[in-house]
Amino acid sequence: MPHLPGHQLCRIGSFVLAGAVVLGLASGPATASAAPIRQAAVSDCNLDTASIASPSVLLLGESTSVRLKVRSDCPGAAPPLHIALVLDASGTMQGERGKQLRASAEELIHGLLLSANPTTQVGVVSFQSLATTLCKLTNDERLVVGCVRKLGGSGGSAIDRGILEGLKVLLMGRPAPDALQPLDVLVLVTDGDNGTGCGPMQNAALQAKAAGVQLLVACIGRACDNACLRDCASNSGQVYRLDGPGQLAGRLAAPLAALTGLPLRHLTIVETLAPGMALIPDSTAPPAQVSADRRTITWTLALPNPAGIEVGYRLKPEQAGHHAVSEGAVAAYTDAQGRGGQARFPVPRVSVFRLGAGGANGPGAGVEGGRRGCFAYGGGRPAGRPYGGGAVMGGHGEDRSMGGMMRCGRVARVAILVADLATFPQPTLTVFRLGAQLLLERLSLKIPGRLSAKAAPYGY
Repeated sequence: MPHLPGHQLCRIGSFVLAGAVVLGLASGPATASAAPIRQAAVSDCNLDTASIASPSVLLLGESTSVRLKVRSDCPGAAPPLHIALVLDASGTMQGERGKQLRASAEELIHGLLLSANPTTQVGVVSFQSLATTLCKLTNDERLVVGCVRKLGGSGGSAIDRGILEGLKVLLMGRPAPDALQPLDVLVLVTDGDNGTGCGPMQNAALQAKAAGVQLLVACIGRACDNACLRDCASNSGQVYRLDGPGQLAGRLAAPLAALTGLPLRHLTIVETLAPGMALIPDSTAPPAQVSADRRTITWTLALPNPAGIEVGYRLKPEQAGHHAVSEGAVAAYTDAQGRGGQARFPVPRVSVFRLGAGGANGPGAGVEGGRRGCFAYGGGRPAGRPYGGGAVMGGHGEDRSMGGMMRCGRVARVAILVADLATFPQPTLTVFRLGAQLLLERLSLKIPGRLSAKAAPYGY
């Protein structure tokens, strides 16, 4: 190759790299998608999964966000929806508070549109020192509203008995085992602690959840045992805080309406990080269980939205190169008919680069033929020379100034921007490799893996 001045080589390399950016990077971050996997006729549901790592090209020491997305499509009839309203009728709900609770509960029932949803049924339970079924499951809106109007306010607060009575109402409404099973939901509304402590309340909630019941909890005011309520609910997202009884309908109308026709009952996503990937502490969203070795992440989701669920986390690669971020996440689910299935997520990859020697790069890394530094110069800046006495990136000193390091960083970022080769068509890849070779040799950057100052022949 004939010798060209440094600034001409940089200009040529920059033009080629810019062309590669236009041709190859319009697609944005590296996104992986996979066809849904259906398991051996266990469930008729199809799960569409996708995963993305962004940024997919980064410097060693930087972190990236990984997001996992899943959507469900289940053919066939939607399951019936059975709701047991378990309402606080203790002495603290006397007078105006009880009046507001009755009015808001009626509004909540009207919002369920029972006449338009014949498979939705509602039962009502009240609790104080004892628990009483005011009405069994029914689709008759007028009857349900009449039951709510019977709600009183006296005595103690046996929340555990209320939960068990609500469970009894739901179990009595279940059809034969070979029929389409309903989605059973128990809505607990209380304004204080359980009279006999948290333990009996937790045990009652465990019995309900073991029977397949989804437990939603609404706390009125600030006197509730918040930790106990979180343990009793099916998940932390199903605990609702109300400033007053009148907010019941406004807070729970949308969550209950969303349950109509949900195809999945449970969804568990398990992600296992690949070797050399370090999980950033407290970065899982929503919060997940993390194994002791910090390699396995587990999300357990009740009543997932069929329109889409997204979970995520952040990680930091520990080595340069082109890596898979994980061993492949798996989603295990239970559909509305109690049948199980699994789907796998595609595995996104990241390209991790290490800068060269000196200054911003660290001593000795990526040094070829005695050249040092990211931007090394031989002296001052004579007139007419854009970068000083030495050739660009080819002198024997090193520019440790802030300006030099910033220039180094800018050039490295350009190289990193076009380095996700997996998205390039073959002609673009060839042009990119040629341009990168010309530019990076002069910059004394050694990029590990698929690009380096001693790259393989330009074609494959």
